Amino acid sequence: MKKVERLLKLKEARIVAVIRKDSKEEAKKITETLIEAGITTIEITLTTPNALELIKELTENNENQVQSFIGAGTVVEKEMAL
Repeated sequence: MKKVERLLKLKEARIVAVIRKDSKEEAKKITETLIEAGITTIEITLTTPNALELIKELTENNENQVQSFIGAGTVVEKEMAL
């Protein structure tokens, strides 16, 4: 999907759920529940333990093949974005 298409999908969604939890497991459960409920635009803050690992898992192992947008939030240093 091209960048412009992604931006249009984000605009259409009209909501971005922000997940900030104390454990990767809690964040994963909430994210999966949101996707099942139809909320597919999700930010997982990098203050959540193992957030990047979780984002990778969720985007690679999308069992339902639902088109979702899962990204990182609370990116405060350049190195975090790479």
